[in-house]
Amino acid sequence: MTHVIFARVQPEEVRINETYRHEQTLGRTVLVPTAQAPTGQISVAVSYDGYQSFTRQAQADVRHQWWRLQPRPLATTAPSRLRRVISPLSQRVTATHHRVIHLVRRRQPGTPAAVSVPTPPADALMGHLLLDNYGRTNLGAGFDLENSFGALPLRVPIHGDGLDNLHQLLDDRCAAKLTFDYVPQTLAVRPLQMTVEMSDSTTPAWPPATASQQDVLTFLSQTAQTAEASDLVRFSFQVELHLPRTSLPAGQIVTIKQMWLEWPQPLSVPHQVARLMLGGKTAEAEAPAPVPDLVYNPSKRHLAWGGVVLSVHPTPARPDLITLVSPPMHLISQRPADLYQVDSLDGEVEIELPGLLLSGLQTFYYDGIGRRLDQVKQEKISCLLLHFKLILADLFAQRQVLLYRQAHVPNAGLRGLRLPELETHLADSSFRITRVVVNRVAGNDWQTVFGVEPRARPQSLQAWVVLGGRRSTATRGNNLYSLATVTHSELDIQLHCLSSAEHLETALTLNRLQTALIAHFEQMGAEQ
Repeated sequence: MTHVIFARVQPEEVRINETYRHEQTLGRTVLVPTAQAPTGQISVAVSYDGYQSFTRQAQADVRHQWWRLQPRPLATTAPSRLRRVISPLSQRVTATHHRVIHLVRRRQPGTPAAVSVPTPPADALMGHLLLDNYGRTNLGAGFDLENSFGALPLRVPIHGDGLDNLHQLLDDRCAAKLTFDYVPQTLAVRPLQMTVEMSDSTTPAWPPATASQQDVLTFLSQTAQTAEASDLVRFSFQVELHLPRTSLPAGQIVTIKQMWLEWPQPLSVPHQVARLMLGGKTAEAEAPAPVPDLVYNPSKRHLAWGGVVLSVHPTPARPDLITLVSPPMHLISQRPADLYQVDSLDGEVEIELPGLLLSGLQTFYYDGIGRRLDQVKQEKISCLLLHFKLILADLFAQRQVLLYRQAHVPNAGLRGLRLPELETHLADSSFRITRVVVNRVAGNDWQTVFGVEPRARPQSLQAWVVLGGRRSTATRGNNLYSLATVTHSELDIQLHCLSSAEHLETALTLNRLQTALIAHFEQMGAEQ
């Protein structure tokens, strides 16, 4: 026969965790994240403190029931009080004496082997955890909840495993943790996805075709100032979270708890220092956004950061979903020679959703005498993990490279810029002018800014050409006769190029563009 000890124990904490893991490969093609088997765990913490969790009242419950189940010494003869009653009668009725003694011995045999003494259990039933809406887990089949009306019994140890006597239940030196593992169903959507871009510069974003004149000039001015510091590699990460619209409470703040990336470079070397910037499409060194600290783990060779807040995207992936995105996270490495020798980098993104179980599981605690205790602390967390792999060879091949070149044409005679002739000259070299932003003259100073792109390959190349200089006039002849007045200029050419093509192809295309520009203005100078 199994004996149950009941105790009015209040858990210190009930914690339910659900973890959903996904994997994604980022390279030439971004693969859809693949889901792994999710895991779940219910853990109940009990502290033998004699105060709040395993109280003195609970210890009294155990002590009262414990001693009733302890084996007691067995009498081999009739009790002395009964003997005093029977002794006078035995002198007169001998048959009665033998009959009474025979009945007494049948009720209390003198041989202990004939008695089944109950063994006290090693645990006490402290209560039940009532589970509801567990259909999207295996809890029903794993713990036979259908036959127990959804109640999961909780048994706390009271003897053994370091508990030698009942006084240890109150001395606040021991604690117990009850765990129940289960498996939630795989989510219908891939909750976590990530995109990454690689570039070689920290300058602002390349201005689009519709950018204003001021934006274009600001961009060109900044790229000219930071041209010498463009020997960098920048990883731009962005995390997307997709959840059912009804599962996320309104106003809940979602943050990236931790994100780490395998990093083969020691941060102690000055020319290999990495830094992190947030916000915008680029990392602007002049006005960086507040960012979390980078933490380097030398044993694992990981760079880690966290605390990045996700915001709601105005256009979700589906009408029934809510989409949250992180600001672009720019991880910048200065002169990363070691990265060119690595095939891939592993990393992981971890997002916790407190107070939310994506399986829909609900729990309620009832103590040992059936009282519902809503004051028991229950912590519910859904953890989303995305393990990703960066294929560096593919990212380096696709990265957008910002190049800057300068050229000088002395004594380029200019009676006018003659843009139609320049456009024809560039067309002969398979280029076309896309947009003229500035064509102005202020006294003897002049400036012209226009966009250029190749007519053929590489299609991804875009360029801005900045022509600037100072006009001067000279009179040919002697002191008596002036034969001619010549206008010439010291011409400076700046080329700003953005390309994601192969480096050799980009370099050859820039050489053709630079040669065509120089040849055009040298020809104009020769015509003077």
